[in-house]
Amino acid sequence: CWGALLAAQVLLENERAHLQQVAARNVPKLERIRLWLRAIVERGWLPPVDRLLAGNALAVLGDDRNFDELIEIPAGPFLMGDDDDDRAKPRHEVTLPTYRIGKYPVTVGQFRDFVEASGHKPDTRRCLEGVANHPVVWVTWYDVRAYCEWLTGVWREAGTIGEGEEVRLPSEAEWEKAASWAEGQGSKGAREQFGYPWGDEWDDGKCNTSESGLGTTSPVGMYPEGASPSGCQDMAGNVWEWTRSLWGKSYSKPDFKYPYQVENEREDLDAGDDILRVLRGGSFYYLRLFARCAYRRWLVPRHRLGRVGFRVVVSLCA
Repeated sequence: CWGALLAAQVLLENERAHLQQVAARNVPKLERIRLWLRAIVERGWLPPVDRLLAGNALAVLGDDRNFDELIEIPAGPFLMGDDDDDRAKPRHEVTLPTYRIGKYPVTVGQFRDFVEASGHKPDTRRCLEGVANHPVVWVTWYDVRAYCEWLTGVWREAGTIGEGEEVRLPSEAEWEKAASWAEGQGSKGAREQFGYPWGDEWDDGKCNTSESGLGTTSPVGMYPEGASPSGCQDMAGNVWEWTRSLWGKSYSKPDFKYPYQVENEREDLDAGDDILRVLRGGSFYYLRLFARCAYRRWLVPRHRLGRVGFRVVVSLCA
């Protein structure tokens, strides 16, 4: 592991401008280094600070993981909310239909492909300037909706989704179920909801929050031991994630309270810019409190921050 990381760092420092002109005899060596770097990221080898370096090098050499991978969340009940959080209580049971959610947050590379193919013009180019396999940031809620509409067309044409399906942002209920639900949880299950995707006990080594000390976004999937029971990566820390759900007009108190109701105006896509949208998941900049599965944050839909990104959901058209 250490040898592959050192070799990659030396290679990038000396050959960054010539990677496309590597001598034929060195191509197999380069591929071995790339595969080792991918293994370091995917398997959680080495301390997080070194995995960050490995992931960044992998982005340059070619990160061929399937960032479009979706995870199916089956229909049924789960426990939503937190009785110890005034903004997320009471804890209650919510039943959702089947949907599929992105295994990873959408990456900088994926968002670049969207901008190039669609002609979408974000207000700032900063969303295109990050490391390719890191989650995209500096995107507004409207940038994200445009991405989802574009990807719906691309995936329908490719046969990835059916004509009756669409790509969209998750509701906060869909996001929380993917982050905390496990088989057996619900009206007939005995297990309580997890506080964090991996369990109730905090662990600095399982996600990128301010406790990690990295101080920046990290390659998606770099914390495999922090995956949710369903297999979703980076649902605690790294970046906040936009949802389509409404918070309300007041920063201090939500207008859309719990119990959560699936069929009501809290998912109104045409609500005005004066109504805040819900964020979930915490980020590299925030403490572990904010990375709890049930924690609710908010942001003005036209605002963009360097610690806010998103992931997608596929479901039947409304």
